[in-house]
Amino acid sequence: MISSASLHNEELNNLKLDRPGKGKTPAQIQKHTLTQTIESNPVEKSLHLLSKGDDLQKISVIENVPTLLSSYNQATLIKIIPKIQQELINSSCEIHITTSAVFRQLIEKKVPVNILQSVLLGIENKDPVISNTWMETLIQAIPFLTNDAIRTKLLPMALLNSQITKPLLTRLSSCRLLGQMAASSQISSNEIRTDILPYVQSLCQDHQFEVRAVMCSQIPSVAKGVSNKDLVNLFLVPCVLELCSDENMSVRCSAVEVLVALCPNLSDAILQGTIIPVFKQMCTKSADEHNTTYPVISKNLEVVLKHMERLLSESDCVWFLQYYKSLTVRGFHKRVDQDPALGVLCREYCALSLPAMAQFTLKRAPLQNNIEMWHMILQDLTGDPCYIVRRAVASTLVKSMTIMGTHSGNFQDSVIKLLKDDAEEVLDALVPNIGFILMIFQSQGLIAKDSINRVSLEVCRALLKCEMELFNVLNWRNQQLFIKQIECLPYCVPSDFIHLHFTPMLFNIAIEGRVRPVRVQATRTLLVFLRLNGKEQQRKWIRDNLFNKLCLSNSCYTRCIYIKMCAHALTIFSNRYFKEHFYKNLLHLADDPVSNIRLQLIELAPILKDILTLPGDKFLLTNLDLAITKMGSSKSDRDRDVLYSIDCTLKKMRTLSPPKQDMIVEDKRRLEEEEKIFSGKPFTDQRFAPILAQKPAVVRPTPHK
Repeated sequence: MISSASLHNEELNNLKLDRPGKGKTPAQIQKHTLTQTIESNPVEKSLHLLSKGDDLQKISVIENVPTLLSSYNQATLIKIIPKIQQELINSSCEIHITTSAVFRQLIEKKVPVNILQSVLLGIENKDPVISNTWMETLIQAIPFLTNDAIRTKLLPMALLNSQITKPLLTRLSSCRLLGQMAASSQISSNEIRTDILPYVQSLCQDHQFEVRAVMCSQIPSVAKGVSNKDLVNLFLVPCVLELCSDENMSVRCSAVEVLVALCPNLSDAILQGTIIPVFKQMCTKSADEHNTTYPVISKNLEVVLKHMERLLSESDCVWFLQYYKSLTVRGFHKRVDQDPALGVLCREYCALSLPAMAQFTLKRAPLQNNIEMWHMILQDLTGDPCYIVRRAVASTLVKSMTIMGTHSGNFQDSVIKLLKDDAEEVLDALVPNIGFILMIFQSQGLIAKDSINRVSLEVCRALLKCEMELFNVLNWRNQQLFIKQIECLPYCVPSDFIHLHFTPMLFNIAIEGRVRPVRVQATRTLLVFLRLNGKEQQRKWIRDNLFNKLCLSNSCYTRCIYIKMCAHALTIFSNRYFKEHFYKNLLHLADDPVSNIRLQLIELAPILKDILTLPGDKFLLTNLDLAITKMGSSKSDRDRDVLYSIDCTLKKMRTLSPPKQDMIVEDKRRLEEEEKIFSGKPFTDQRFAPILAQKPAVVRPTPHK
C-alpha cells in the first residue's frame, strides 16, 4: 500500500519537472515554449492545426477564417490563407467544399490575396465533385471580379473549354461562364459582341442537346449584358427561334422560357411579326402526342400575354383563350409514353394563371360568351381530380373574384365545391379568404342578412361541412382561422339561421375543444354573434349558456376560457353592456379554488376598475374591492403567486389615470350602435367583417415538379 507521504513527494517532483528550465532538457524547454505560444495565439494555433490536425480540425479552422480576418487581418492574409492554399493540393473532398464556400466570401469582400488562382486550380481537379464545386464558386464570384481578371483568366478558359473536343461537363460549365460573364458589369457591350456572341451562337448549334439547352438558358443573361435591342434582334433572337424548333424536347422547353424572358427587350415589330406567330405555332405543336412542351407553355402563358396583349388582334385573343381552355384538361386522356405528372403540372399552372387570364378576358375579349368560357374553365379546374390543382384554384380564387367584379356572381358553385373539399391542402389555401368570399357574395346580392335563399343555404351547408373536415385533422391554426373568418356571417345570412346552426357549433367547440386558442376564438365569435343579434330572446340564451356552461363549468380549463372571453368582451361591447351582463358573473370566480383562475381574474382588475364611473357604479366597485380582498385573504404558500399579483395590481390601481378622450368616444360609439342593433334598426358596424378594400391573403403555392 502506498503511503500519503510518498504520493505527496511524487507530486512535488512532477511540479518541479513542469517548471520551465528546471529538470528539463533544452529540447523539452523549446517544445514547452512552442506549445504555450500555440495555445495563446489563435493564428499560430490555426497554422498548427492546418499542418498537423485531422480533417475535422482543418475544416473548423477554414470555417473560422472570416472571424480570424476581422480580428487578425494581416496575420490571416499573410499566413492562414496561403497555408490553406498550400494544403488544398492533397486535401479531401470535404475540405475542398468547405474552402470553396469560404473563398467565395473572401472574393466578395475583395480581400487583397490571389484567391482566384486557387479557384481555377480547383476546377481542374480530376474529381468531378471537387471540380463542380469550385466551378459553382467561380460562377457566383464573377460579379465581384475585375475586368482584367475576367478578360485575362476567365474568358480564355471559358472559350477553351467550349471546344468540341472537351468533355460534356466542361462544355456545360463553359456555357454558364459565358452567360455570367456577359451579365457582369465589368465587360462592355462591344467586348461581348466581339468575344462572347460568336461562341454563344456556336454553342446554340452544338451537336449535343445538353449543351444547346444550357446555352439557350444563358441567352437572357447575354441579352442583359448587351443592353442593345438591335444586337439582341440581330444575334440572339435568331438563335432562340431556331431552338424553338429543335428536335430535342428539353431544348424547346428552354427556348420557350428564354423567349418569354426576352419579350421586354424586343421591339413591337419583332413581337408582332415574329414572336407571336412562333409562339402560336409552338402552342399548336404542343397538342401533338409526343410533345411535352405544354407544361412550360402553361407556366409562361400569362407572362407572354401580358407583354403582347396590346399587339394581339381580337381573333388572336379568342384563340389564346381557347388554347388556355385546352390546357386545363391536359392529362385526362392517356397518351403513349406520357408522364401523368406533366398533365397535373400543366393544369396547376393554369389554375395559378386564373386571375391573369380573367384580366386578359375582361380587357381584350369582354364578350359574354368569352366570360362564360372563363367560368367554365374555373369550374373544370375546381372539379379537377388532383388536389394539387384544386389547391391552386383555392389560392387564387379571391383575386379572380375581385378582378371579375360584377361578373363574380357565377363563382358560388366553385366556392361551394371547394368548401366541401376533403383535401387538407385545399382547405389550407381557402380558409384564410372565406370572409372575403362571403362579403363579395353579399356585395353582389347573392346572399343577404334579411332572408335565406338557395345560395345562402348551400354556402352555409358547405361551411358546416368545411368545419367538420377541419376538426378531423390536427391543424388547430386552420380551425382558429376558420372560426375567425365566420365572424362576418351576421352581415351575410339571417341571425335566426346563425343561431340555429352556427351558435351550437361554436358552443361545442368552446366547451369541448382540445386547443385553447381555438376555444378562445370560438367564444370571441360567439360574442360577435351576440352583439349583432337583434332578438333579445336569442341574446339572453347565448348569455345564459356562456355563464352556465363556461363560468360554472366543473373544468378549471373551461373557466379559464370564460375569463379570456370576458377580456374580449371588454373590446367588443360598450362599458354599460359589459357591466350589465358580464361584470358580476366574472367576479363570481373570485371564490374559485384554483389559484390560476384567481390569478387571471386579478390581471383584469385594473381594467374592471377603469370602466366604472362613480357614483353610478359604486355598488360594482364595492364588489370588486371585496373580491380582491377575498382573494388576498389566503396565506398558504401555494397562493404566493396570487398574493404577489394582488400587490402589483393594487399598486397599479392606485396610479390609474383617467380614461383618455379617444376611449370615451369609442365607448360612446359602441353604445349608440348597440342601441340601434337592439332596437332592430340597420347597423353599420364593420369592425368584424372583412373589408374588401384590404388585401386578401393570397396563398400561392410552389408548383410541384
